Amino acid sequence: MKRTLSIFLMLLPVYLIVNGQLPLPTVPGSLTSPKDRANYVATHFYDSMNWNDTTMNSNREVMQSWANFLSILPIADIDTARTALISFMNSIPASKAEYISDLTDGYLYAVDSEMYNESFYLTALSGLATNPSLSKAQQEMYQSRHEYLARNAPGDIVSDISVQELDGKGNDFSIMTLAGKFPTVMLLFYDPDCEDCHETMQTLSTDPHWVQIRQSGQLKIVIAEITEQIEEQFPILTVPSIYILDGNDLHIISRNMPLNK
Repeated sequence: MKRTLSIFLMLLPVYLIVNGQLPLPTVPGSLTSPKDRANYVATHFYDSMNWNDTTMNSNREVMQSWANFLSILPIADIDTARTALISFMNSIPASKAEYISDLTDGYLYAVDSEMYNESFYLTALSGLATNPSLSKAQQEMYQSRHEYLARNAPGDIVSDISVQELDGKGNDFSIMTLAGKFPTVMLLFYDPDCEDCHETMQTLSTDPHWVQIRQSGQLKIVIAEITEQIEEQFPILTVPSIYILDGNDLHIISRNMPLNK
């Protein structure tokens, strides 16, 4: 997908209008690399957006333009992408905020989305939280969600908590003692009364695929019971909730993913 978009950006010379969608900006001929062209398109993608034009701001057109915009962001520099994303979220009129917020949930935060990206999702929330068109109550709602989901987010070093071995036997120990000992660490949060939790832990304990990975030393699996304190530190959006950590320094790679992901 990235290669296709890179070629597309190299060839893009003029405005493109497809079925009434938001036209893409004309990229200066002096910008020749895919990265530079992506930066320009991301920065200027919404320059011609007219929220008063019903042919541009119908839900169908807004959704397609949003998908096109998100397709560009992974190719651009991360700082440019985030700045462009915040700028757009700041520009949304109050009448479209809820709709675009729903699109953002579906495209950037649904784990089955091809555009799933928690970093961009958090950036989008911060943009909505500072959108001057929204009421104070709306801004506070998005800010509260951002603050909650920003805890132990991908890229962060995991908070130091007590964990147990996968079989639940033995004494609790600090997860920090695992740093540098395994390539990857899986941290599974569970509820003792959750049937799915026990089924998942049984699969991790006995399924030949997971047994082989654990025995190879490539993966260490630890568990922690979901308590009020845990929920204050970690956004637990699914039960069980799986966090994948880089074994070197225990920074979070992904979270709340189903086991088959």
